[in-house]
Amino acid sequence: MHDGKEKVHVRHLEPLIAKKKFPDFIITGVQKCGTTGLQRFLMGNPFLRSSPGEAHFFDNDENYALGADHYLELMPEANEFHYVFEKTPSYFTLKKVPSRIAQFKKNIKIIAILCDPVKRTLSHFLHVHANKIKITKNKERKEVHLHPDATIIDVLGKCPFLENMKI
Repeated sequence: MHDGKEKVHVRHLEPLIAKKKFPDFIITGVQKCGTTGLQRFLMGNPFLRSSPGEAHFFDNDENYALGADHYLELMPEANEFHYVFEKTPSYFTLKKVPSRIAQFKKNIKIIAILCDPVKRTLSHFLHVHANKIKITKNKERKEVHLHPDATIIDVLGKCPFLENMKI
C-alpha cells in the first residue's frame, strides 16, 4: 500500500506534465475546402492537440516579427505523447510562408487541403453572401471578395483558380 510518504521522482512524471509545444504538423489549404472540418475531426483523437483558432504566424509579418516565443504561446499545452498541430488556410496562398516554415522547423509535416475549383467558387460565393462581404482585392493573397449582390457569373469571372480558363 502507498502511505503517501514515498518519494515520487519528477523525472518519472515528466511525460505527463503538460506544457506548450511547437506543432508537429500544420494544416493549410484553400479556403472553404474543409480545413476546419479536418481540424474538428482530428480533435476527436485524444493524442492530438490543436491551437485554438488560426495562428496566422507565418503569413502575418507583425506576428512573425514577434518570434518563436510568441508562436509557442499560441500553441496548446500538451504532454510528451501528444502531437500538436495548427490550422491556418491562408498559409497556402502566400509565397513567403513555405520558406518561413522551413527556417522554423525543417521536418515539420504540412497537410494541404485542395478541392474542385468550381465547387470551391460556389462555396465562396455562398460564404460572401452569407457574410455580406464587400468587393475588395488583396493583391498579395489574390483573394477576391464580392459584394452581396454579385451573381455567380461575377464570382466565376474573378476567381483566381479560373482566371486562365475560358468560361
